[in-house]
Order: sequence, then C-alpha cells, then structure tokens
Amino acid sequence: MSERGLIISPSMKVSDSFLMLDDTAGSIDEQLMKTSLLYWDKFCWPDQSLIGIEIAEDMQFLISAGIIERPMHHIEKWSVSTEHADPNPFKKIYLDEFASKELDEPGVWSMSLGQNALQILDEIAVPGRGAMVQLVDAIPVPDRSVPFQDILEFKDKRADELLALRVHLERVYQRILKAGDGELALQTEIDELQFAIADQFKAMREARFPLRLGEFSAQFGLPAAVVFTLAQGFELSMLETIGVSAAASLNLSISFGLANAQPKKSPFNYIVSAKQEL
Repeated sequence: MSERGLIISPSMKVSDSFLMLDDTAGSIDEQLMKTSLLYWDKFCWPDQSLIGIEIAEDMQFLISAGIIERPMHHIEKWSVSTEHADPNPFKKIYLDEFASKELDEPGVWSMSLGQNALQILDEIAVPGRGAMVQLVDAIPVPDRSVPFQDILEFKDKRADELLALRVHLERVYQRILKAGDGELALQTEIDELQFAIADQFKAMREARFPLRLGEFSAQFGLPAAVVFTLAQGFELSMLETIGVSAAASLNLSISFGLANAQPKKSPFNYIVSAKQEL
C-alpha cells in the first residue's frame, strides 16, 4: 500500500474576504500533529511570503527530516478594502496544493480541515454529495507529551499493526462507496477493523505511551451514481472487552463534497481530535 499524505495548517479561519489566525501565532497544533504523525506518512504545510510564522523546534525537526514539506507560495499583497476585494490567497494556496497533489499522486493526499486546523467558511462544499465516516472513542493516539522521535521509532517497529489498521479502515471506506454490496459485507469489514484497532491498542500499550482516545472523521465526495441516504451507527463492542471504551462506535452520515472536484476513492478531508486520557 502506498504512503498517505496530509495537507496541514495552523488553526485558521478563511473565506474569500476573511482571515483569522488563532492565538498560537501560526503554529501547528502539537496534539493534532502528534496524532497525525502516527497515522500518516508525509505532510505538506504550504508556506507563503506575506506573513512570517515562527516554527517550533519540534516542527523544524520534522521539516529537516523531510517528513514535512513546505512549498513556497509568493503573495505580494492582499487587499479587502475595496468593493472588489482580491480573493483570499491563504485559502487559495491550500486548495491549490490539494489539487496539485491529487493530480500528481491520485488518492494519496487528503486535507486536514476542522477545529485546530484550517476552517474554510464559504462555499467550497456541495451539501449531500458526500459521506462521512466517524470513528468515535475508538482509535489510540499518543498524548502531546510523547516526543516526535518516539512516535517515529514506534512506527518503524510496529509498522505491521499500523498498516493493518490502515488497510481495514480503507476497506470500510470502499464498502461505503460500493453501496450495492449490502450491510453484511460492511459489517464484516467493521469486524475486521475492530481486530486491527485492538492490535494497535496492544502495541501502543506495550510501548508504554501515554495514550488518549482519538476520534477520526473522514469525508468523501460521492460519484453521482452513488445514492447515500441512510445514516447508520455500528457499536464497536469488541473494544469494550479490551478495556477501551463502552461508547466506541462507527457512524455513517450524509455530508458534503468539494465543489468543482472529481470524487476520489480516498477521503478528501480528515478531522482528527484527541479526547480523554486512557
């Protein structure tokens, strides 16, 4: 299976005429980065020439190691003071990077949108033309106290467990896109996913990582031929037996697709969060 890439950003809200960075001075959220580093292989954090952003030492380590690339986008100015404001270049560079990555490596790259990351506030979405798969209280993620180097070493040592989890998660995605396969086929894939999640919990406990429960939401654009109308929830009861969470579940719901984008077989967006400690 090929590598998976994620386009990341500081916590910011953008629209065609609006930009707001949060109070972290443009840095990447540390907990989000450590969660993402465990489950993705490479990262793109678009750089720009208009606003200088101080880069934390840990993030600089990942850049120097080639794990995070920082393609430069030259922005000379941006004016919103006139009636015909210039389109927001900060929004454009992220959407352009995603389109470019998808063209060069189809199905490999996704965006990280949502809380503590990039939030696009205007119409890039088409309601009802997407599906969301949400894993609630079900995925182990490292606490922010775990050093980046320790996460990288764990990935090298326990690559089999990480790969198995990715394979089964992506098979669940594909069953959803193949709506005609029926609920039994989807439930079989969900059962296999639970085994893979249990193995991942075991591996991370053996590594003695401080852990948190993670929540993953993956969004897909749906081809016009796919009619996805049913919201469903599946209890991940196997995870309760290994002492993870009685509330672990996988939920499917109607979502949005990206405007002016062809549907792809992999998610165009991930929303990742870390919850309570284990």
